[in-house]
Amino acid sequence: MKKVLSVVLLILSISTNFYGQNTLGIIYYDKPKVQSFHEELIASKTKLYTTNDWQSGSMILKDYTLINPASFKYDAKNDRFEIRLIVDPRSIDKIVMGGNFFIYTSFINYLNNEQFSYFEILMDGEAKLLLRKFVKKVPKRSGAYGNESYSTMGEKQYLKVGDKPAIMVKSSALVLRKQFDKNENKVNEFIANKKLKIDRKRDLQKLIEYYNSLK
Repeated sequence: MKKVLSVVLLILSISTNFYGQNTLGIIYYDKPKVQSFHEELIASKTKLYTTNDWQSGSMILKDYTLINPASFKYDAKNDRFEIRLIVDPRSIDKIVMGGNFFIYTSFINYLNNEQFSYFEILMDGEAKLLLRKFVKKVPKRSGAYGNESYSTMGEKQYLKVGDKPAIMVKSSALVLRKQFDKNENKVNEFIANKKLKIDRKRDLQKLIEYYNSLK
């Protein structure tokens, strides 16, 4: 059998020739339900991967491009390799995932220091509305086993104008307005005429849309 080498950037993916698919499992044509990968494997009693863990290694393409370092799994059931890479953010312009665009850029954190992170682009242009997702720890009440905590996903919206670091949308109206200093007179006139309160997300979105229409 001819080996098929496929680079898959998702941690887990399964393709079928005749049936629809999604990332949660396989949608069978004759069954109006989604069956998880785990359930599918138990039902078929088929071992999917030769190893459960990602194995470190490298890959050489036919044009002699070396992909290294990387981690691999061999999907024996579908006769293909899967690869997992940790991306160097310094070389990224944009990432497309699930139809959404992401950038890696600077922002001002709650300590008023500049740092870098990934952001999803909600509104694009010279002025951008961005969404940052992060993991935060939430403390639980003290119990018999001491103080416990658990992790949850948090998210905050940011405004980025030009090359300036992104700032939180929850910043004051004065701080937000200062980001639009490139067309300050037109921006101030638009805010006054539309009676916008740009510390409100909906009004800020209107201002971003107007600002990006300016030439």
